[in-house]
Amino acid sequence: MAPKVEEEPPEPPPGDPLERHAAEASKQRIVALRLAAPDGGWDGHQLRLALEAEGLRYGRYSIFHREREDGKSLIYAASMMEPGSFDLAKMDEQLIPGISLFGIVPGPIDAPATFDLLLSVGRHLAERIKGQLQDEQGSTLTAQRILNLREELVHFEHRHRRLRRS
Repeated sequence: MAPKVEEEPPEPPPGDPLERHAAEASKQRIVALRLAAPDGGWDGHQLRLALEAEGLRYGRYSIFHREREDGKSLIYAASMMEPGSFDLAKMDEQLIPGISLFGIVPGPIDAPATFDLLLSVGRHLAERIKGQLQDEQGSTLTAQRILNLREELVHFEHRHRRLRRS
């Protein structure tokens, strides 16, 4: 006898615009990695140059964005210091202990591709500015954790596609 596959029942569309917005937001997921600085922090100027070398540009919400040719943001870099934004006028004089790299799925590219881009940029930055790449909770990013995160995103992508069709 084949195991029974449980499917999530489709939710009825909410009538209230705020409920609709909340329902749409619940269909999104933020995939994030952290890059921690050694010895207390990076010189802000050094970090800004490294982010720019990876194709990230300062923009909306006072964070860095890597965009496609059409202007849609693929991934983002925010400060790990509250509130997460960068003050570009003061950044060069600051000591920055770490950054969060993140993407929102679904987005301009599929979820696994977003993760692959995030991981690639994270690795390049880690090499360039001697940081430690971590998962979203601050644990060392192991090969097993990378596989788990990617698999979670593949499942998310499949579920999202299935819900869109229903």
